[in-house]
Parts: sequence; C-alpha cells; structure tokens
Amino acid sequence: MAELKVNDAGTWRTAAQVQVNDGGTWRGIQDIKVNDGGVWRTVFQYLLLDTTMSAEGSGPDGGGGTFYGYINGVFGSMSSATLSDGKTLITLVDDDDGSNPIAGIMEISGFSSDPLTNYFSTVVVGGVSLASSAAAYSYLAGVARWDWFGAGAFGLDGSGSSTVVINP
Repeated sequence: MAELKVNDAGTWRTAAQVQVNDGGTWRGIQDIKVNDGGVWRTVFQYLLLDTTMSAEGSGPDGGGGTFYGYINGVFGSMSSATLSDGKTLITLVDDDDGSNPIAGIMEISGFSSDPLTNYFSTVVVGGVSLASSAAAYSYLAGVARWDWFGAGAFGLDGSGSSTVVINP
C-alpha cells in the first residue's frame, strides 16, 4: 500500500492519521480508497502499529513451560514497540506448557483507564490474524492484556522474525 503524503508548506510529510470534521466533531479516518479504473485500492490505512519483531526470543513462563516471542527488556526485539497513540507493546508471546502451545498473549501499557477489549480489532503476527473479541481480556494498573487460548495462537517458535500489525 502506498503512503499518504501531504504537502506542509513545501515539505512533504507522511500522514500517520487523517481526520475529518463531522459537524464540529473531529473523527479519525480508518482508510482511504481510490477508484483506479474500476478497481478500489487502499491508499491510506490507519494502523495502531506496523513493525517487525526482528528477533524472536524465548524464556521460562514460570510454570514449567516456555514463552516464545517478545517481552520488553527480557527477550526478543521489535523495530518499534510504540503504537501510534503513544502506548507501548510490552508483551507478544505464545506460551507453551512444555509440550504444547496453549495461548497467545499480548500486553499493551500506558493506559490511564481501562481501554476495554475492543481497543483494537485484530492483531496480525506473521500472517496469523487474531481478533480482540476472541480473546480473554484483563486490565490492571495501566496494562491491558489479551489472551487467546488455543494451540499455537501466533505460531511463534522463538527464532526468526515476524511482521506485527495492530489494526484499530
């Protein structure tokens, strides 16, 4: 998808968010499409995060199993863990009980109040898409957590890299 660029007094800048005034209320635009010879193409899509987990890691989960993926400051790395609204992705892992993957877990910090489970619509990791509505959700002290129970939620194995996209 192409980037949306705006001319700001002679300087071209990439737009991170687009808003319209709807009767005095500013509303964020989720995506912009153009008709290209009868084919609708997306030219801008607002994302909370579009990054690369450049080095998956692994570590003990405290219960005899293993976490695979990314935990901020512990293992794995992200090219950026800061979301477009300033929040921080602190955990993105698959949890393995020692013999089977049992859950995918994502934690985001920086909230001043409970954002509720529908803070985002989907998270896509290496092509695997999981909906926020399908997760068990919890919130405590500025950190929101989503748990997807089921074998190999994200398909992480502690090696390689994965593209990570969080959709609003």
